[in-house]
Amino acid sequence: DTACSPPPPLAEAPALPSCPAVFLPASKAHELLARWRRAGSYLLEELFEGHLEKECWEEICVYEEAREVFEDDETTDEFWRTYMGGSPCASQPCLNNGSCQDSIRGYACTCAPGYEGPNCAFAESECHPLRLDGCQHFCYPGPESYTCSCARGHKLGQDRRSCLPYGVRVEPSVLSAARGPREASRTFCLSRGR
Repeated sequence: DTACSPPPPLAEAPALPSCPAVFLPASKAHELLARWRRAGSYLLEELFEGHLEKECWEEICVYEEAREVFEDDETTDEFWRTYMGGSPCASQPCLNNGSCQDSIRGYACTCAPGYEGPNCAFAESECHPLRLDGCQHFCYPGPESYTCSCARGHKLGQDRRSCLPYGVRVEPSVLSAARGPREASRTFCLSRGR
């Protein structure tokens, strides 16, 4: 019976409450707060050979720590795939007939011809915002590729993707990557209508 009985009238109150103890004894309470000694809590632990329990089970480990334990790339890679939850290619992340290659920290897709993107999700001729080489202003899909155009007051740049305002002086360093070092020494000024 863990329920407390109602307290007696004040004149008859006992010195101690009639309820069971709510608190743990000090010896038991200290067990709750005790810290377990970690396997890797040695002085100068970096001088010792890698230990799987110390490196990867008591703490989250990184690939290099697992490599210290196994001292072999093939065994480490096999362990790492299991430790990280299996092969990332098992979920077939590469779309449109792209092929997947496992890597240490993920996967890499090799896209089938005509497709691109981290997961081969985009046709090369499509316009999409994730293109690293996409159009600066407007994009129009085509049968083989896409075409860029610019808003009024701007002209398509030499790279056929960037847009430059008319009448703005362009420093040579801006164009050096697109034009090459031979023409980088000249300064260009784009004018309206050209």
